[in-house]
Amino acid sequence: MSKSQILIADDDESLSTALKIRLESMGFEVVTASNGVQALEVARERTPDLLILDVNMPGCGGFELIEKMDGIQGLDSIPVIYITGEATPKELFSTGERLGAMAMMRKPFETDALIANIHLILPPMEQAA
Repeated sequence: MSKSQILIADDDESLSTALKIRLESMGFEVVTASNGVQALEVARERTPDLLILDVNMPGCGGFELIEKMDGIQGLDSIPVIYITGEATPKELFSTGERLGAMAMMRKPFETDALIANIHLILPPMEQAA
């Protein structure tokens, strides 16, 4: 069984790096992007199993990225967890829900809470023998 692949797109490099290290230590394959344009290129090349997207990134944020992926076969059904540093007004959450968010998390968040959401979305990985 191959590793589940997660694409993290966030312009906060320290957050992306910390999440990548933690998730890789749990057996996930993780790729990162610093903006939505780069994330779209990576997604087209690799077709990840899960997207973790910052709502606000330079050039193309998470919501805009998902709208661009709509209708692209293989990319339009990837589950998404949105993360945001905004005060998360109600409209932000309703936009996330409309765009198919599996979860929305406000920064700073507990990494364990993110991991719990990931485990709800991705099938359990087989433990190495």
